[in-house]
Amino acid sequence: MKASSVQEDVFQAGVIGAGGAGFPTFIKLRGSYEYVIANGAECEPLLQCDQQVMLHDANRVVEGLEIAMTATGASKGIVALKKKHTQAIPAIQKAVKASQKAIDVFTLENYYPAGDEQVLVYEVLGRIVPEGGRPADVGCLVQNVQTCVHIAAAASGRPVTERLLSVHGEVKQPKTLKVPIGTPVQTVLDACGGVKISDFVVLSGGAMMGRLIDLDSYTGKTTSGLYVLPAGHPLARKKADSLERTLKIAKFACEQCSFCTLFCPRYLLGHELYPHKILQSVGWGAQVCAETITGAYLCCECGLCGALFSCPLSLSPDRYNASLKRTMQASKIPNPHKAKVKDVRPDRSGRRISVTTLISRLGLEKYDQAAVFESYRLMPDKVCINTAEHIGQPAVPAVKMGDNVGEEQVIAKPASDTLGVPYHASISGTVTAIGKHFVQISV
Repeated sequence: MKASSVQEDVFQAGVIGAGGAGFPTFIKLRGSYEYVIANGAECEPLLQCDQQVMLHDANRVVEGLEIAMTATGASKGIVALKKKHTQAIPAIQKAVKASQKAIDVFTLENYYPAGDEQVLVYEVLGRIVPEGGRPADVGCLVQNVQTCVHIAAAASGRPVTERLLSVHGEVKQPKTLKVPIGTPVQTVLDACGGVKISDFVVLSGGAMMGRLIDLDSYTGKTTSGLYVLPAGHPLARKKADSLERTLKIAKFACEQCSFCTLFCPRYLLGHELYPHKILQSVGWGAQVCAETITGAYLCCECGLCGALFSCPLSLSPDRYNASLKRTMQASKIPNPHKAKVKDVRPDRSGRRISVTTLISRLGLEKYDQAAVFESYRLMPDKVCINTAEHIGQPAVPAVKMGDNVGEEQVIAKPASDTLGVPYHASISGTVTAIGKHFVQISV
């Protein structure tokens, strides 16, 4: 199997990072690495789709890992998951034992954000990714376990048309479902028996890093889960707060306690990121040095620094950091932080946040239950596929209104010489709507 062939197969299949970032996978497979890590840490509280992938599709996870190793010349593979994944561990161990590659299983403690790729690389290999760097800088490629399954499928000529996601909260039956890309959120909730309450909101992606979405939204290649919460739930209210409002409060309320910095995963890895100093800039402006402000580039936006966990005044340094990054990038201000870090902070191990503690802090204890795995594939009567879900330029629709398309048919292609991937029909049907960044198909 040639590396160029694998890259082409993965590109043609439209594989992107399934863990949330959505970076085109074929680009990552162009590199050379010493290690490839299959990331099954499942960062966010409550989510269970990656656990279920490893339990029910362990052979495919390992097959995709093997293919990635071959394509990149990696001599070692590792499947990383948590010790609490007691059902998935033996399934993965069995698949690894049958492999002809040098693959190990590494088990992690149950803390957040264990699935952050820089945190994961340190836990598994003891290597610290440089400031502003990537795991590739320390000889490592990290792929989500569901991405590994998609790589294996791509090698067999099958594109990404579905994924597993888990549904939690105020539904009659929390479930883990196999969902065609572009499935209406309402259809997913109906498959879980419907919502138990009348006044609710839907959170997509995760309790910490996820966002509120409309009920008429659609799932995508990176949709790992849905939370249904009462509209008045504290987590829902915090997610609904505008950035403008939180910054206005921060201007007068931030007491510089530095809790945000002391619990920051990247700071604890030794990076020069100080959220409390960055937040000073809201009220102090030019009195805060540029080197501190550009530290926002190092933020992974996990949310631990802010209203969801460490800030006693419910401020949101993470959201301010994200806004700063966008502003600096738009202004073409480069990231000056490139230091190679020798050691993590000495108090790092004592400041790792238990997911159990996080669930309690977020008020999600009542929803901490099994999301029952369903082996069937959900069959919606329509899908709306986002053709701009990946990092890079949006794909251009390659179909027109009224076209009849078959499942797995290409419906959008990347523009020439741009970073992107094609998208495929996830069901057979008729094209009933086309927008700048979407294609709708109805049965």
